[in-house]
Amino acid sequence: MTAPTISATSTTENGVQPTVHAPTDIPSPTVKNVDPFKTTPVDTTVPTAEPRDYEPGTVGPLGKNELSACKWNPYDCKRSFSAGDKEMAESESIKYFPLDRYSSGDSQQDAARHCIWQGLMTESSNADFAEKMANAHEIDKPSGEAAGTMDMYNNVTGRAIGLRNEGNRAAIISQCVDAARKAQFWDPKKGPAPAPNGEGLIYIRRPNS
Repeated sequence: MTAPTISATSTTENGVQPTVHAPTDIPSPTVKNVDPFKTTPVDTTVPTAEPRDYEPGTVGPLGKNELSACKWNPYDCKRSFSAGDKEMAESESIKYFPLDRYSSGDSQQDAARHCIWQGLMTESSNADFAEKMANAHEIDKPSGEAAGTMDMYNNVTGRAIGLRNEGNRAAIISQCVDAARKAQFWDPKKGPAPAPNGEGLIYIRRPNS
């Protein structure tokens, strides 16, 4: 249940194969001798993503609805793609929640990733496009009712954080990480999820569960 991957894989209208820029390789975190009760201080500097070229019609692999969102919003899609929002959300969530990478998903790391992804996409393009991509992603790549509810809840908070921090990507990441550390554990078997309020995050799996 990750944010959609955007890469250049198809040809342009004149049949020329565009240059492919692979997403930044993300090394597996080292978890040996990691203190699970020790947290990593949040950086205040803006992390950098690999520069990305973009050509309309060369985004993929995306689902049908994700492609449609990009087709009808090419400028917004280009800005998010060029900014490396997805790659940054992936790398930053792994950096601050390394142990969660070895869980089965739907963890605090996953909550942070969705929050950062939607926050950065809101900042690089706008909240409307970020919401369209988030909704399209859940339709194209469903991950189950509970996981989908968790994602949509956390996406709302990500967009709200993005709107509160326009022009400050480091603050978006910092606030999403802080929200993920304070995230509320939700057990779908015990009741419905809380209503999204744009302030907090939820998760449904603990590390290694």
